[in-house]
Amino acid sequence: MLVGVALAASCFVSAASAAAPCSAPPAGGGEWPSYGHDVANTRTQPEPNGFGPSAVAQLKPAWVFSTSSTGDGTGFNTTPVTYGGCVFIGSFGGVAYALDAKSGHVVWRRTLESSQTRVRRRDRRFRAPATAISPTIRVSGDHFGREKWDTFLYTSRLASALGIWPWCDVFMSRQTDNLLLATLSAGMVGIGDRIAAEDKKNLLHAVRTDGVIVKPDTPLVPLDAMYTAGSRRPMIAAAHTDHGALRTGYCLQLRPRIRSGERRFHSRSGGSAA
Repeated sequence: MLVGVALAASCFVSAASAAAPCSAPPAGGGEWPSYGHDVANTRTQPEPNGFGPSAVAQLKPAWVFSTSSTGDGTGFNTTPVTYGGCVFIGSFGGVAYALDAKSGHVVWRRTLESSQTRVRRRDRRFRAPATAISPTIRVSGDHFGREKWDTFLYTSRLASALGIWPWCDVFMSRQTDNLLLATLSAGMVGIGDRIAAEDKKNLLHAVRTDGVIVKPDTPLVPLDAMYTAGSRRPMIAAAHTDHGALRTGYCLQLRPRIRSGERRFHSRSGGSAA
């Protein structure tokens, strides 16, 4: 099976953080405890602590952190999570960092294992470039949910044909259906819960206790017949995992979104994914 690393801030916690805790968070100003700040992805800080247009000209960097100081040497393309006096962020080099929010000093770091070092891909239909870190792309819109599943699966086919691992936007860890699709996409799995509010029991259906996602060898994509079946037919998608000479297949059938007067389809109408 492919293995990857869950992009959840809760997975970054380590014993090192207890040995060298971050500075106490400021009394005011608010924190940024999850992706997009909150479950609604507002990306808005409701506790600015006096910050306004007139203060912009007076702003100066409190500190600067460069991955070159740790031997990583790669960059960032994400926004950090700020919680409990720590700034959590992951680099292109596959390293998760916890930085002291007051000083910028590294409190702890963890190098996340790349799936490229753990898997030999045997499927000729999917050949990712032989790079140190596999390319990935988000193929869903914001706020992942049922209304975006079909588009997500069709676009996953395009990404996989280009040798890119598809993944979806974040969702709440309690949403088992979204967690299932995200895991079977064979790409990253990201959740948007507040820190310490994750449904750990549910996440452990897809993620090991060390933060590694258990995924299929190929992305979940629609069967070829789906491209000519029409919107009134159920969506059927499949992925698989190779175990030597044996192959485990995963088949997912989604009922079409029902409108008045349209026929309902059940699993017995879905046929076989073989």
